[in-house]
Amino acid sequence: MRKKELRARNDALRRGLADANHVAAAQVRRLNELRMEIAFLEQERAVADEHRDRLATVGGATAGAAEPDLKACPDCAESVRSAARKCRYCGYRFDGVELAWSTREANDGGSNPEPSVTRLGTASGS
Repeated sequence: MRKKELRARNDALRRGLADANHVAAAQVRRLNELRMEIAFLEQERAVADEHRDRLATVGGATAGAAEPDLKACPDCAESVRSAARKCRYCGYRFDGVELAWSTREANDGGSNPEPSVTRLGTASGS
């Protein structure tokens, strides 16, 4: 009788161990699925961050920065930053000097050539 009891107890322990193995295997599978999902989300976030940085670089704004103050160029009426010293569209200098080539040629009549620059950096010519 003692052998039957031990055999029954041994069988119950084996069933319990098998059940525990099934539960552990299911938990390991779920853990691996979650790890894969996290890896996928990290890849998506990296792509989104790269895209956001690229858009910020193209737009001239930095991520998280406030919208820059803008002013209108009096020559071409384009919006430029208020700290700008020169319009990036037409070359107008906000200190009063205009660098647009078309306006410069119109004022000069195209007859005055540009002064040439020597090796030492001194201007020579007209």
